[in-house]
Amino acid sequence: MHPISRALSLVLGLTSAVGTFAGCGGGAAPGALGSELNGTWQTPCFDNRGFNFARTTLAYDDLALTGTYEEFEDAACTRATHVSHWTGVGVVSGTTTGGDSKLDLSFMTFTSTALTAANADFNNMNAYCGITDWAAGAERDVLGASCYGFSIPVGGESLDIYRVDGDTLRFGDGSMIGLDLQESARPTMLSATQVFTRQ
Repeated sequence: MHPISRALSLVLGLTSAVGTFAGCGGGAAPGALGSELNGTWQTPCFDNRGFNFARTTLAYDDLALTGTYEEFEDAACTRATHVSHWTGVGVVSGTTTGGDSKLDLSFMTFTSTALTAANADFNNMNAYCGITDWAAGAERDVLGASCYGFSIPVGGESLDIYRVDGDTLRFGDGSMIGLDLQESARPTMLSATQVFTRQ
């Protein structure tokens, strides 16, 4: 699996997070469903299984989601080589027996951009997302494309769970992105490893 796809599947599958954009503190009335998600959330810089380093940022504004997944060549996450963005809109559809909130996310857009010539060349060599004319700085629409085992289909959705605890946010373990998902696809446990911190 391409390193970009590997990490996105870990983070999108965030994350409705899928859960896995620019942040703003939304204007939902206190206590409104999902209002605790308003703002910007970010993972620490993490080692993407030895391929590179990455960080995910999620921004919610009254359940409108913007996600950013950045890849870096350095462990401090300062020299970005590739970035992906996705947008969607969520609905809080209830709570689990364990008290976590259910989040149903509908994806709207998914784009990907090589930020360096070397990354563009690598993507072209591997026909990443079926594209062979990547160019540094050129954003590509990859909604519906198969990106080495990862895809957000047109009309894609995710059924997830989440919990906000102070300034930390966690989503379900193993959430999926697909079409016409059934309730049985929703995770039953929170991820023990993926933690977002309020920025």
